[in-house]
Amino acid sequence: MARRHPLQRLASPSRGFSAIVHVVGLLSFSSSFWYLSRFPSPFHDGFGGDFQFLTIIGLGLATLTSTFALLADLTLSHQLFGVKNVLAVTTAPLEVLISILYWGLCAIDKSLVVPPELQLPFLPDFGFHAMPAIMFTIDLLLLSPPWTIRGYGAMTMSTILAFAYWGWVEYCYTRNGWYPYPIFDLLSTGQRVVLFTVSGLLMTASTLGLKWVYGKLNGIEQEVRGYNPLTPPDLLQSEIPQTPQSKQTVLDGREEAVAIVNDTDEKKRLLVVIGPCSIHDPKAALEYCDMLLKEKEKHKDELLIVMRSYLEKPRTTVGWKGLINDPDIDNSFKINKGLRLSRQLFVDLTSKGMPLASEMLDTISPQFLADLLSVGAVGARTTESQLHRELASGLSFPVGFKNGTDGSLGVAVDAIGAVRHPHHFLSVTKPGVVAIVGTVGNEDCFVILRGGSKGTNYDEKSIAEAKAALAKAGLRQRLMVDCSHGNSLKNHNNQPKVAAVLAEQIEKGEEGVMGVMIESNIGEGNQKVPPEGKCGLKYGVSITDACIGWEATVSILDVLANAVKKRREVLAQKSA
Repeated sequence: MARRHPLQRLASPSRGFSAIVHVVGLLSFSSSFWYLSRFPSPFHDGFGGDFQFLTIIGLGLATLTSTFALLADLTLSHQLFGVKNVLAVTTAPLEVLISILYWGLCAIDKSLVVPPELQLPFLPDFGFHAMPAIMFTIDLLLLSPPWTIRGYGAMTMSTILAFAYWGWVEYCYTRNGWYPYPIFDLLSTGQRVVLFTVSGLLMTASTLGLKWVYGKLNGIEQEVRGYNPLTPPDLLQSEIPQTPQSKQTVLDGREEAVAIVNDTDEKKRLLVVIGPCSIHDPKAALEYCDMLLKEKEKHKDELLIVMRSYLEKPRTTVGWKGLINDPDIDNSFKINKGLRLSRQLFVDLTSKGMPLASEMLDTISPQFLADLLSVGAVGARTTESQLHRELASGLSFPVGFKNGTDGSLGVAVDAIGAVRHPHHFLSVTKPGVVAIVGTVGNEDCFVILRGGSKGTNYDEKSIAEAKAALAKAGLRQRLMVDCSHGNSLKNHNNQPKVAAVLAEQIEKGEEGVMGVMIESNIGEGNQKVPPEGKCGLKYGVSITDACIGWEATVSILDVLANAVKKRREVLAQKSA
């Protein structure tokens, strides 16, 4: 029974159209060889015979390829069809190149490619230099699977063929004392190198052109470079399992964060999500964690410190997309390596006793890492996205939604309302199978005020307006404030000032501010990736947004902890 690849235009192998094409091709190629035997060329008796001509080499390859193609059609054998396709990877681009070069040079001066003693009538000429290209273009576009035409493969094959044929022609010249094509006699050695190089590039270009036509004809996305397999989530989780300490850290962090979000924490603590803008160096992240753990223990009665551990970065335009997407920071996008590094890092961090927070950017990566998170966030660029709201509705930890990049709060309030309800969306299962995911909703979500293009929103008035908007929507009047981004006017040195203003409000008894977010690192500021790559980076310094250094970090935590102590005193006096 005839079958075809889903992206292949017509059935092949097949005893129908496919067989007709290959029969016609074989008859044409056979008649060309018959002509050669009936009317031998003057070069026939020389070393290499007629195979000194690229045309005859191509014709021989075309005959072999068509023979396997016809046998596959007659037997419906996919093994023979596979052999034909492997041969066609070379045959089709080569025949197109021969046709372009021959007819192109003939248009300039036929004597460049046809020796005076070898004059071909039109029909044999057409059979040698046009029919193979026509037949294999039809075969390629209509009867072949997509893998038979690839840009990188064409570049490699064309380079090999061009210089292999050059070597063959030069060797034949040493034996015969003549070149098969007159143009070679007119060119110096250097010029022949240029000719063969241009021919190789032309073969690549013609293949890419055929690839484009193939895509248009068969409905393939031209912008997709290719597909690489992704490690299934359950396999990675099996390779890098949680330790008992890691599990306990995650669960305790979730429970404490939920209590703070819902205002049921007995100590009335402040949730502090603090850490690098993004993690690019696991070693530095582990060192930062060790330093932060001391502060966590120091302020455990006033602050619930959760380490900001962002592994993916949404970009306004372009830029490094995070440890998961590009772990080597060289645009190699070794995502499987990035996922493995990220999971190992998260296991190591949580095993030390540090709960983690990270941004949710897609519906697949959480399957690899969500079991290691205690707090999640959805960024300003994606808060309005239905997909991210659906994702958050199925997460087992509190998720913060940032206001829009313009500072608008409505999208974040709407998101929290939507996330509380059940949803269905497309994702993958732990074994890596595409599935429809059903969720029950997430009641533990909150707004993050991060400022915007229209200004900051951490002052008392902005806090009051945000609480009013939440109350109007029937939601808890609890929110987090991001000390960076729009609120810092994109200047990391302003983060301590923002924290100080928030501390003043907290000291007065403001209960609506239940958390803060701070971008902090071992070293202050940020840096660009140097030409030599990550080996030239400064240790402990961000490669995305600028962060405050460790000294400023300790100072901010002290200020916030003191503010929480005073808030408890104020609230105690009010309740007395």
